[in-house]
Amino acid sequence: MVATQAPHVGGLAVGLAMMALASELGIEADLAAAPAEIPLSTAALLFAETPSRFLVAVAPDRAQGFEDLCDERRVPWGRIGSTVPAQHLMLACGAERRPVVELPLEALHTRYLETLRHGL
Repeated sequence: MVATQAPHVGGLAVGLAMMALASELGIEADLAAAPAEIPLSTAALLFAETPSRFLVAVAPDRAQGFEDLCDERRVPWGRIGSTVPAQHLMLACGAERRPVVELPLEALHTRYLETLRHGL
């Protein structure tokens, strides 16, 4: 495991944004690949604050072992994305892989700092 994030505030979209900012790596993900008991709308895929959900970054050479361990322990999992060289956060929802969020990391960083300044 390289990193974990609990997307309990703001859902997967905010959790993935926080991981991208912390790692300074681009992330591309398809949120429709996340395990869900019922079909979810795009808004729910992006922002649902589902309890007991975690984002986990795993090195590519250890991914299969992590997936096998989840299966062995009966922990639902989904491979929703990966880090990429492009300095952006791109989130898609569904088979068409049409981005519903695509922001440069620099813009995310600026907006994050502005929010902190206004909140203090």
